[in-house]
Amino acid sequence: RGKFSHILFYSKRTAESFVSALQNHAEFERLKGGLKVTQALCLGESMVQCLSVLPWQNIKVATQPNQGSLLALFD
Repeated sequence: RGKFSHILFYSKRTAESFVSALQNHAEFERLKGGLKVTQALCLGESMVQCLSVLPWQNIKVATQPNQGSLLALFD
């Protein structure tokens, strides 16, 4: 159905690349709408600002900068 429940971001560069690729996609409006039911899971605070331009259901940040803390964000 083209929807994801979670998208993981491990670096600011990855988050910036994701936002840029999405904004430059021919179907940006349709894809952007799908994010309203998607949570962005981030390894650190540095990613939040650039991801905030998209309409996420939620943006969560790991308590520690490691994969275990990132994966613990899954509901």
